[in-house]
Amino acid sequence: MAKRTIHVLVDDLDGGDADETVRFAIDGIQYEIDLSKKNANKIREVLTTYIAAGTKVGRGGVLAGGRSATRVRAGGGADRDQNR
Repeated sequence: MAKRTIHVLVDDLDGGDADETVRFAIDGIQYEIDLSKKNANKIREVLTTYIAAGTKVGRGGVLAGGRSATRVRAGGGADRDQNR
């Protein structure tokens, strides 16, 4: 038996058709909302001033400016012979 699943995005604000899922975060909590192009543009417009004044925080271990966020090992630079 064949089955067809249709995934339809519904605009979370007005109940109409949604075109995309917009992700954002505030106060350390991440959110996502399905929006039409019109409503997605509205949220981006509202946030533009805050984004311009803010500092971009890294994503996936990369800090703003392209630097990698790496961990430093405790114990410093002891060589292998010393650690045996």
